Parts: sequence; C-alpha cells; structure tokens
Amino acid sequence: MTTFADHPAHVEDGCATRYARTFHFVVAWSEVTAGGRLRHAAEHESFVILPDTAAELVAAGRCTNAPAHSIAILPAGESTIVTAGTGTVIRLIEAAPAAVVSRAINGGSYERARDDLRPVGAPFRRVGPPAPRVYPLAAGHGHKPQSFQTETMSCGWFEYVGPDDPAAVAPHAHADFEEGSLMVAGSFVQHLRTPWGTDMQRWRSDEHLRCSPGTLVVIPPQTLHVAEAVITFR
Repeated sequence: MTTFADHPAHVEDGCATRYARTFHFVVAWSEVTAGGRLRHAAEHESFVILPDTAAELVAAGRCTNAPAHSIAILPAGESTIVTAGTGTVIRLIEAAPAAVVSRAINGGSYERARDDLRPVGAPFRRVGPPAPRVYPLAAGHGHKPQSFQTETMSCGWFEYVGPDDPAAVAPHAHADFEEGSLMVAGSFVQHLRTPWGTDMQRWRSDEHLRCSPGTLVVIPPQTLHVAEAVITFR
C-alpha cells in the first residue's frame, strides 16, 4: 500500500507529482494549480483522470478541452496537460520513460524478475477517432464500473453512493496480472486474502487496509480481494 502524500513530490511548472507503479504501468498523482503544465510522454496510449479540475490536452497537433470529472486517453508520444484550476490530475502510463519509472515510490518492490505475471501483449488496433478522446465520468454506478480501454490498459471507474452493503460484496482474484486499486476520494477498506500454497512459511494472514484518498494498493495475482466503501464523497 502506497499513500502519495507520505512522500516528497517532484515539483515542476505549478504541479507537484508523486509516482508509484505496478509491474506493468506507472501511476502519476499530481496536485495542480491553474495554469500548471504537465509534460507527458509514453510509448503507448495513456489515461488522464480529471476528478475535480478541467484541463487542456495538447497532443498530436490537436488541442482538446477536457472538463472536470472526466477521463481522457492521450496518444502515444509527447503531449502537454494544461490545468484550468486547483485540483488533482492522475495519469496511468504503460511503458513509461525510464526517468518516470525511476521516480516510483515503491520501485524497490520490482527489482527482482517476475515469472508469475503475464507480459503485455501486442497493442490493440485503435478504431475510431484519434486521441485525445474525452469521456465524462458518471456518478452513482455502485459496483458496476465505467470501463475504458487504451491500446494496452483497462481502467474501471467506481463511484459509490453511500457505504457498501456488507452482505453484498464481490470478492475476486486475477490469475496472472496485478491490479492497481487507487482511492481517489472518500474512505475505503481493501480486504485481501492470500491463498494457501504448498509452503506454509509463505502463508499470510488476511489484510484489511484502510485507504484514504491518494492511496494505491497493488494486488498480486491469485490474491482474493474486494474494496469496501466506508465513507463516500457524494
């Protein structure tokens, strides 16, 4: 579990950014002010999440306005995000440049080779208008997320209204990839259960991690998990 506010930020052009990672992608959490500029680069398409401020996306020779409470997909290559107000900008970057990866708070967790994770396959072929593409984020979907897809990443946006019913949660696990669970607002508990293997010395007790805004929980493959909303922001 990584909470961005607990670590120093990289400050540039009116934006204070902290980085964390999973095996496959980097999360960039930026606190921004009006007129701040985030210079962005990636080998593949990236997500930009704007929970509470609008921004102008300058990419591929185009300027696209993205409203507050929206998610956008940036094209591969270099781009710039110009912020309209004070708030938070979140980027999900697959195949991030080495300079970005090196700033990850939890980078030490990935110094060893991994053979339990599926590698990223060939990028999907994009059908439809070129990026940037902007989608509004709808409120109140509960356990049914809005789902978005870049060439190489999937992102689900959950927005709860009211605390979860403890008798109707949906624990699950993934066979061969990590999940990055990012808490943007409110208060959640991430429940984790590690399956028993043949080596008893590697068994772990259940974990119940209370997560504040700006917390990333990286969930290993095979780990049973469910996020419980305790206090929501709507």
